[in-house]
Amino acid sequence: MENLEVLFTTQIDRENFGINVFHNHNMIANGQLNICKNWAHINILEHSKEAFEDMEHEIERAIERRDLVGNRIGNGMN
Repeated sequence: MENLEVLFTTQIDRENFGINVFHNHNMIANGQLNICKNWAHINILEHSKEAFEDMEHEIERAIERRDLVGNRIGNGMN
C-alpha cells in the first residue's frame, strides 16, 4: 500500500493495540493489531467507504506483513 501510515493509539492489553490508519495524511480507518499473533482488523470509516471499502482485506494484510513501502507503523500514543 502506498502512502499508508499506521499509528498505535491505545494499548488494549499486553498483546493488542488500537490503531488508526491514514492514507495521504487523512484518517481512513481504525482498528486493532495483535502484535503477538500478528493479526490486524480494521474498520473503514464512513467518509472513506466509497474509496477504500473493497481494500479492507488488502490494508489488513499490508499491516500484518509490515508491507508499508515508504511508510511506517508508529507510536501515536500519549
